[in-house]
Amino acid sequence: MDWVDLIFILLAALLTIVAATLWQQRRLQLQQRHLDGLRWCGTLLELVLRMQQHRGMASALLAGDPGFRTGLAGKRREVEVLLLALQALPADSDASIRRVAEHELPELKLRWDQLCRELDGLTACNSMTRHSAIIGTLLAWLRGIGESCLNVRAMAGAGRLDFIVPVFVERLPALSEALGQIRALGSAVAAAGKLEPAQRVQLSFLIHRINELLGRSESALQHAGLQRNAEVERSFATVRERVQELLDMVCSDLLEPHRLKIAPAQYYATASQAIDAIFVLASLLRRRMHSDSIGAAADSRHDHRVGTPLVR
Repeated sequence: MDWVDLIFILLAALLTIVAATLWQQRRLQLQQRHLDGLRWCGTLLELVLRMQQHRGMASALLAGDPGFRTGLAGKRREVEVLLLALQALPADSDASIRRVAEHELPELKLRWDQLCRELDGLTACNSMTRHSAIIGTLLAWLRGIGESCLNVRAMAGAGRLDFIVPVFVERLPALSEALGQIRALGSAVAAAGKLEPAQRVQLSFLIHRINELLGRSESALQHAGLQRNAEVERSFATVRERVQELLDMVCSDLLEPHRLKIAPAQYYATASQAIDAIFVLASLLRRRMHSDSIGAAADSRHDHRVGTPLVR
């Protein structure tokens, strides 16, 4: 072997090491982006849950039930803690997160503060509309960050996450929002003790919407292969059971009787059980995505043995 052959061999080895190092660094960047996305999406889901609860309590209060005032004040504090938590999350690994953190989150906080200041002067209908607009913004952030950070086809062994992401950031949140709206509307009806014709139409529409979204969520779980997981299967069965209990209550206690007798607190609690069951399922999926992502990164480090350990 002459010196020319030796140089070519050394160059080839060097290029292989450089390529492997760059590839691994890219994998670690994707991993960090994925984990940051999970933190943002998890906190956004918590914020959606609390704002939905605040909306329902405000609807009952403004429709005539003063018993919700204390709980409403506590829920406002919970929302504001979560808004601060969002501000403290890392935002450098993804452009969509940076845009939300630097520009859109401060604007949303102003909208929230204004809603809280003006709440006592609103009707239940206006309150629901303004709450729903803010929640709609949160859901849009959730979808955008999920699509940008959680779709990790480039990570070896994590391609199955592509089927979980839409369930986590779109299907289940949409179902929870439809249920949140029927909780707020039904709480207002129960507090007022009467059902207006427009509210009857809205409730009927939401029943149809909830059944549709429940079916889509189940199909998405099946497509992702998640219903073969016993824990996920049990959790979704609870969702289905709680949703049916709520819809039965809407029909029997709000839509059918000539005189409404159901207590707003009872209706609110039943609706909350259905929504809480969805967030339990979402938490299971989040843990699954986190563990799968960590596993994919570990496989990458084992295969190539370059790069630095992840900070978990």
